[in-house]
Amino acid sequence: MSDEDKVIQNDDSADVDALRAALKAANAEAATNRHKASELEGKLTEAQANSDRFKSSYVSGKAASELSKLGVANANVSKFLDMEKISVSESGELVGLDEQITDLQSTLPELFDPKRRAAKIDAADKPTAKKQLSSAEKLIQQAR
Repeated sequence: MSDEDKVIQNDDSADVDALRAALKAANAEAATNRHKASELEGKLTEAQANSDRFKSSYVSGKAASELSKLGVANANVSKFLDMEKISVSESGELVGLDEQITDLQSTLPELFDPKRRAAKIDAADKPTAKKQLSSAEKLIQQAR
């Protein structure tokens, strides 16, 4: 083997060592990035769950507010609304709520029109009122 071949072989082994070092560094960086990506995916999932929970409570609150503005006193009426079909716009307005309320008004008008409501029945025991005595009855009681 000549001196020239030894120099080429040394250059090749140096290139191979440099490539191995670069590959090792790239693998370490990729592993770090995978761990960061995994952490970020977990945080994203948690943020989406929080967002869904807050959106749900926001939509429920706004829907109840809109229903109360229309004269509906019963909070359980909002159960008739399909909350999945209601979305929140960038300005915070509810999209799809008006259509559902309109449908609800046509389906259950007695909830919105106070004239159509059933009379309130109170079955609680009430104290009996004292009978007003006439003047003759008062005189009779005094005589006794």
